[in-house]
Formats: sequence, C-alpha cells, structure tokens
Amino acid sequence: MTSKMKENILPYRDLTDFPAEKCIQVNNCGSKANYGPDHTILRPNGRKDYYLLYVVSGWLDVGISDDELTRLSPGQCAVYLPGVRQVISFFSDGNPTIYYVHFTGRAVDETMSAMHIRDMAIRTIGDRTMFEILFHQMVQAFLPLKVLNGRKAISVPKVNGLLLQLIDMLLQSNGSAGKNKQDHDVITPALLYISEHYREQIDLDQCAALTHLSPGRFAHLFTKTMSVSPYKFILSMRMDEAKELLLFSSMSINEISEQIGFTDSSYFSRIFRKYTGYSPTSWRSRF
Repeated sequence: MTSKMKENILPYRDLTDFPAEKCIQVNNCGSKANYGPDHTILRPNGRKDYYLLYVVSGWLDVGISDDELTRLSPGQCAVYLPGVRQVISFFSDGNPTIYYVHFTGRAVDETMSAMHIRDMAIRTIGDRTMFEILFHQMVQAFLPLKVLNGRKAISVPKVNGLLLQLIDMLLQSNGSAGKNKQDHDVITPALLYISEHYREQIDLDQCAALTHLSPGRFAHLFTKTMSVSPYKFILSMRMDEAKELLLFSSMSINEISEQIGFTDSSYFSRIFRKYTGYSPTSWRSRF
C-alpha cells in the first residue's frame, strides 16, 4: 500500500452491521466488479458479524494491518471474525470481481469455531464451480428481500441454508497460514500472470520461471497450494468466465468460445459439459 493511499484512508462507515438477533441471519451480501480508482476499505474495529470475501477473478489485498497485506487471488476466500480489524485494498490493476457476505446469529459461533481461526484467514476453495453457484444463488435470493425489507437483517430458510453450505465448503478447504502462506507467496507471480493471460496459450515453463522454480517443482508446489494442477486452474478460470458470459451476456456459444481462448466451439462445449455437467445451452437456460 502506498503512503499516499495511507494518508487518504478513512474508517469505513457500515450501515448493515446489525447485532445477532436470530439463530442465523445474513446482514448483507452481494457481488461487485469494476471498483474504479485505487482505494482501501478500513474497519479499525471490524464489524459485529462474520465476513466472507471471495474473489471470482482479478485480485485484491487483504489483512488486519496496513503494513502486512496478503494478495487474494481467484478461488480464494478471506474469512474475518467479528471485532477484527479489516484492511481491504482495491487496485485498478487487480480489477476484481467478488462475492461477499456479512452474517451472524446465535447458532453461527459454534459452526465458525470449527475453523479454528484467531482473527482472519484465507481459504483456497477446491470446487470453485459449486462454491460460486451457491454464492450466486444466495445473492439472488437475498437481494429481493433486501429491497422489500430495507436495511435489516434477513433470516429465511433458503438464504440460511445456502450460507451453511458455503461454510461447510470452507471447512473442507485449505488454509494459507504458516507454511501454506509461504508456498502461496512463492507462486503468487504465476497466479497473477495466469489471471491476466488465461485466455491465451500459456507456457507453464514461463510460469515456473516467474517463481524461480523448475517446471516440475513449480507444478508440484502449485498443485499442493491450490489443490488443483496449473492446467486445471487455467481451465477453471476459462470455464468460470464462460459461465458468467452465458448467464449475463447475449453472446453466442461460438463468441464465448473464442472470447475465452478456444479455437473450436465444439471442443469448448465438450470441455464445458465435462467441467459442469451441463452443455453451455443447458447451463444458460437452467441458471
């Protein structure tokens, strides 16, 4: 974080930091992209509730201290406990697309305690497709209720059930504390390169060179840290963009195939079905 940014940081004013009144309640959730100019969200005393911040694409920096931030890459989720200082820096170069949720409740503490987190942690999600589907469904279920009820906590079975499924996936995910965090820092240059060039034909030897590792060592460390091989990670980024374009654009299957780096739309359709269980057309109509 630059000194100029530090000078301009003011405590963030939260309007949805509601106390726990229900067994499970979602205080706020949504998705966001195109953050614009560089800026930082600072919550000096955190919030009363839990906070999940998940990166779909791009990157941003998170932490509890201005001087020690960790880069949050695609497929990773930051988990903040109540009352913990939050520093979240967005950069135009990162251009992140994120999902977020603030939640609390009398029954949540016991569930979250199973993660054994002291203040905040970063989790790498294994099954990104399912995690993002659940997050998307929760946001879509929450937003109409937010419009109807105004600024108040939401506690309905559908939203609560989707939240609990997300938490369960986090419990099964890998942390990035200690040695895992060091490994993640080593492969970060390759992650950033992949996030910018995944639509192109990526040379994994070049990715290895960015981390100063041999190709074999890079592939091993990457797979160990991200719970998926470099090839499958690149493929997952392509498929994740394809899912978004199918849902939120009017582009044809051929156009989407070309957009994400496939020269053969039939091959793209076969890979998409293998990855999601649906053809591109079925995905678009179902979700």
